[in-house]
Amino acid sequence: MSITKAGAKILAKAYTLLYKPILLMYHDIDPKDKQVVINIFRDTEKKHQEMFSGAKNKSIDDLLTEIPGAEKVEQMTRE
Repeated sequence: MSITKAGAKILAKAYTLLYKPILLMYHDIDPKDKQVVINIFRDTEKKHQEMFSGAKNKSIDDLLTEIPGAEKVEQMTRE
């Protein structure tokens, strides 16, 4: 897989546009705290990759019934 010159240009522009608001919002957060968030999201991303890799043709309702279970879904909707 490769990216075209036009695609690279668009990605560079998107990075610039996204970097500025991120810098404004998170510039004063301690680097250790940032790393904690990254670690949490890394684990979450890995879990979701595994969960969805075999679920391409399943609906969200099917996944909810299979993964947390029907009882848990029912409990969450009552809360």
